[in-house]
Formats: sequence, C-alpha cells, structure tokens
Amino acid sequence: MSLGLPVAATVNCADNTGAKNLYIISVKGIKGRLNRLPSACVGDMVMATVKKGKPELRKKVMPAVIVRQRKPWRRKDGVFMYFEGSCFFFLSLLFRVDFERINIMLASTSLVAS
Repeated sequence: MSLGLPVAATVNCADNTGAKNLYIISVKGIKGRLNRLPSACVGDMVMATVKKGKPELRKKVMPAVIVRQRKPWRRKDGVFMYFEGSCFFFLSLLFRVDFERINIMLASTSLVAS
C-alpha cells in the first residue's frame, strides 16, 4: 500500500469528537531508517495531536487511525483507490472508538486493515 501521510502531515477529522485538524507525530510499528520520514497509509495507527478543535482535545498526544488518503494505492484486484482528501478517526487512550457518528465515506480496506 502506498504510504501517503508522513510525519508532520496535517489531516482532517472524520468523526464528531470535536477535533478539526490532526498533526501526525509518529506512526505505530515503524522502526525507521536514517533520513527517511515514517509514513502512514489507510488503516495505520498514528500518534497525533489536535491543532484545531475543542480546547480539551488540544495539546495532548492521542492515538488515531487513518481512514482516507489522497495518494492512490493499488488493491489486489488491480483497482487504484484514492479519495478527495485524507481523514482520521480518534481513538481513546484504551484504543477504543471515541466517537458516535462518521461524517464521510470510507474504504472497506481501512476497516479491515486496522
């Protein structure tokens, strides 16, 4: 899968937690290589902070899952998938879903991969 969201990317919110923009700090499961930025794709868990949104969500490091990305990726059946923009879902600190409603369309890959 094409890694479309590197560290320091700003991503929009896809749920009703009150966050507007997310700033990616790190990607879970990436060990790294010299001078290469860790990147995330659909279904990856990232650690992030809220840059715009409710004051109680800001200035805290929280886990999130990427559910849409603008960079195209190829599925096993040969179809190239991409979205209009990149989006995420916030998770609670216990890695449970922290929202009640989804505001966007999703790819089925994002739900299976996480």
